[in-house]
Amino acid sequence: MELKNVESDLVDDREHLTALFESETGRRYNVFYVGDRGLRLSKHYDHFFVLGATQAYLLGEVYRHPAPVSRTLARNIRCLQKQWQDWYGRPAIEIDVEVRATEVRCKSSYPKSASFFSAGVDSLFTDIELGQSLTSLISFEHRSNSRGQIEEGFSRLDELTTYVESTGREHLKIVTNMMTEMPEFNNLYTSITHGTALASVAHALSSYIDQAVISSTHTYGNLIPWGSHPLTDILLSSDKIAISHFGAQYTRVQKTEKVGKSEAALSLVSVCSSGRLNSKSVNCSRCQKCMRTMLSLDLFDVERSKATTFDWKDYKASNFEQLYLRTKNDYIFAKEIENSAYEKNREDIYDAVKMAQRKSKYFKPVASAEMFARRRWPQIMNKKQSLSKLRDSVYSILRLRKKVRV
Repeated sequence: MELKNVESDLVDDREHLTALFESETGRRYNVFYVGDRGLRLSKHYDHFFVLGATQAYLLGEVYRHPAPVSRTLARNIRCLQKQWQDWYGRPAIEIDVEVRATEVRCKSSYPKSASFFSAGVDSLFTDIELGQSLTSLISFEHRSNSRGQIEEGFSRLDELTTYVESTGREHLKIVTNMMTEMPEFNNLYTSITHGTALASVAHALSSYIDQAVISSTHTYGNLIPWGSHPLTDILLSSDKIAISHFGAQYTRVQKTEKVGKSEAALSLVSVCSSGRLNSKSVNCSRCQKCMRTMLSLDLFDVERSKATTFDWKDYKASNFEQLYLRTKNDYIFAKEIENSAYEKNREDIYDAVKMAQRKSKYFKPVASAEMFARRRWPQIMNKKQSLSKLRDSVYSILRLRKKVRV
């Protein structure tokens, strides 16, 4: 795979930066970043190097990048792929890239630090916990390459701006098509590409920030191979920008407790598996991610009238019993809720979570085999739509539910 060309264009004061990649089979990927009005993106193209090297790894191809990149970043990406090899068994690829001289960047007394902000529990917790040490929050949306889609992406990002500006920080917004243009990148987002997707956006904004914080998913003691991880996120740093991983000292339940104490955060929190919905209750309130968050808020007696992004009308702790826990990730978060429910003597929540785990364990080998195949042979996900229909049919026969029925 090779980076063939990069073009920059200015439309309505929004910079469009587009890279053309070509695989060894002749397949072409046109990946763009569009900055918010007045935002100017980095011309060092380290962000495209992160994307291209990752996509080439997923395809099992040599990667050639004709534009010079940070010496530190080139070395780090090679180390990152060695770690992926250790986790998933896919060998690191050859990377052919010229490195530029190490830059001595004049650092101010007050570094410009940013964290990624999606209004999920992890990002809200990081924002609250790090406070004014953050000078800006970064949000980005995935959209296809059409003017209407790009405008829709920025409209969705604008929904977060009022909160960001109320904290006194700058809101850096980007729309990109990396997930729609690179299906392999999208299909392995949770297990491999999560951190690289975020870091690539940070590198595109390196004219505005010195440091970028990626919020943790898991806590120490429960770390698993994942797309964002304390071992790997730091390997996305360059000479110009430092990438760090924050929050692994806290469980998701502890993070939710902190978010539950902020009315501003509660009015915004968005966790749904289906994405942010176009309704008052932006969360479906029936999927596993929604139910886990609602159970955690319930554990800490958060007033439901303040958690307005959820629909509490049909909520019962026992609803969680219906859900199928498919992955190790699902079990980790369920166990955290179970432990907290036990400590707080909430038998209703404890019993519901235990029942979900008990019912799901019989199908654990099936889910483990599926996840192994996805990571080991990502090309099979090119048939994701057909495979998903087959999987959903099997789930239906076995009465395995991804959403609560009320």
